[in-house]
Amino acid sequence: ALMLTIFQDVIYSVIMANSWIFYLAIFAELVLVWVASGMSAKNNPAALPTFLVYSALNGFTISLVLALYTQATVLAAF
Repeated sequence: ALMLTIFQDVIYSVIMANSWIFYLAIFAELVLVWVASGMSAKNNPAALPTFLVYSALNGFTISLVLALYTQATVLAAF
């Protein structure tokens, strides 16, 4: 959290310059949800690692979104 506070301008410029990273992460999340739901319906043991990858990717995506806003705005939203 401290690094996001200190480097907020740098992270913002990287996100805006490379917006394809953000869209790729969102698309990958959707694909992982689709794959993991199919695996869990078949009771496949590989569903757990797939869910863990989805969780890490979801944290990355949410951190990119939250890096664009101030702490006051995020606290007001939650």
